[in-house]
Amino acid sequence: MFKKYILISFLLNCLNSFSQEIVKEFDLTLEKKRDYFQVINETDKEVILFLNDKEKVSSIRFDEKFNVKDSLSAVRPEKNYKEIVGYSQNDGNYFLYWASEDRKEINVQHFNFINKETHTAPINLELKKEKIVKELTINNTFYLITIVKNTSILKFYISDHNGNLNEKTVDLSHLKFKNSSNQTASLYSALIELGVDPFRPTVQIEHISNGSQPSLALSSKTFKVYTYKKDELIFTFDSNRVSTDILKINLNDFTADLKSVKQPEIVQHEYYSNMAKSNSFLIDDKILQIKTTPDVLFSR
Repeated sequence: MFKKYILISFLLNCLNSFSQEIVKEFDLTLEKKRDYFQVINETDKEVILFLNDKEKVSSIRFDEKFNVKDSLSAVRPEKNYKEIVGYSQNDGNYFLYWASEDRKEINVQHFNFINKETHTAPINLELKKEKIVKELTINNTFYLITIVKNTSILKFYISDHNGNLNEKTVDLSHLKFKNSSNQTASLYSALIELGVDPFRPTVQIEHISNGSQPSLALSSKTFKVYTYKKDELIFTFDSNRVSTDILKINLNDFTADLKSVKQPEIVQHEYYSNMAKSNSFLIDDKILQIKTTPDVLFSR
C-alpha cells in the first residue's frame, strides 16, 4: 500500500472548471495496481470518482467545487470481469457495467449514496453470431451495441432504471452501405473489412463526444461515432476514397437515415488518384472532408 496524491483536473464545463486547471488536491491510500472511472452528474452538479484495485471499488462523491461529499466502497467483481465499459445513473442510483473480454458476461455494480447501499448482479448476454460495435453512455443511459455477423442488423442492449440491459434490434438491411472498393455491401462487411487479422475480424469505431477535443490520432480513425446530441447517434464511414457515408440513428424511435457525401475529386494522373487517402470530421452539423495524395491536399 502507498499514499498517492490525486490531482483533479477534469475538463467539466458543467461544473464551471477551467481546462487543465488543478482545482483540488487530496490524499488517498491505494494499491499499486489500480484504475479509476469517472461519472458526471450534470443535474446535481457532482462528480463521482470510482477507484478500483484487485480487491475493492472505492467511490468518492464531489460537489461542484470538488469538495468531498461522501464515499462508498464495494467488493470488486471477479477477475473475469476485466474492465468498466460504461455506466448509467438515475435518481441517485449509479450503475457500473463491468465486462469480460468477449462482453458475453456483464456484471452491474450498483451504488446508492442516499441509502449507503451497494450490490452486484451478473447479466449474461448470449451474443449469438454478434460482434461488439461500441459501448457508450449517452444521457445517463448505457448502450452496448453489437452487429449480427454478415448482416446490416444492429442490436442495442440498453440500461433501464434498475440497471438491467434490454435488447432492441435495428434492421438496416434496406440501407446501401459501401465497402473500401465503393461497392454495395452489408454494414458488417463494410465495418470489418479493414481488420488486421482476416481470421479474427474486429470492429474498431472511435467515439467522439462533446466533452473534450479528440487528439489527431483519434480524429484520423476510419470509423467514428459521434454523441454530441443526446437523442442521436451519428456514425461516419471513410473506408473508401470516393465518399463519406453518414448513418444517423434516432435513440427515441430507432429510425435510421444514411447519406453519402462525395469526397473532392482528383483529376490528376491515375497513379496519384489510386494513392489518395481521405477522411472526415463532424463539427456540429457540418462535415469537414480531406483528401490527400503525395503532391496535393484537398479539403472542404
